[in-house]
Amino acid sequence: MKKNLLHVSHCLMRSKIIISGEGNNQLVTKDSPIKVLTKNFVLAFLLLFFTLPSFAQEVNSFFTSGGIKYQITKAADVSGSGGEVSVAYNDYSGDIEIHSTVTYNNIIYSVTSIGDNAFIYCSGLTSVTIPSSVTSIGSEAFGSCTGLTSIIIPSSVTSIGNSAFRVCSSLQSISVEEGNTSYSSQDGILYNSAKTELI
Repeated sequence: MKKNLLHVSHCLMRSKIIISGEGNNQLVTKDSPIKVLTKNFVLAFLLLFFTLPSFAQEVNSFFTSGGIKYQITKAADVSGSGGEVSVAYNDYSGDIEIHSTVTYNNIIYSVTSIGDNAFIYCSGLTSVTIPSSVTSIGSEAFGSCTGLTSIIIPSSVTSIGNSAFRVCSSLQSISVEEGNTSYSSQDGILYNSAKTELI
């Protein structure tokens, strides 16, 4: 009986295990464990990269949607949710409606604040609708908005910065929605919740 010749070459650097022989033996080519792991890692990375939303936008970066400029204040999680933005300064005019969420690069962000100086010197701003998702209004957010006549503060707002409505010469009424535990209003004037301090 002819003696079979068996040659086994196990070379990790070449990422191959080659088993060959004569007679009834067949040539078997098999990836080494290192190559298998490498392939799986690459495939998993590509799958993650192409199925998750784009995270090119970093915290503190800006984007504009629907005529409103936003600043990202909290990054979204891997599912593309949980991100938060603040309304940022831009040249606004007319009637502005801020929505509770905004979508950018397939990521849904919650609008949770109006930033410092967001509407400052926007004399052409006539009205602004603030959603119940907003919890804070920054310092001088509406400073010198001389065309603004009235504004409603949602019950969700817990923080209003210094001089938020400074030099709003046409502002006749500030109303606070019922249920707000931090602020109140009376006769169009903004107070703290106990009405002991003007805001």
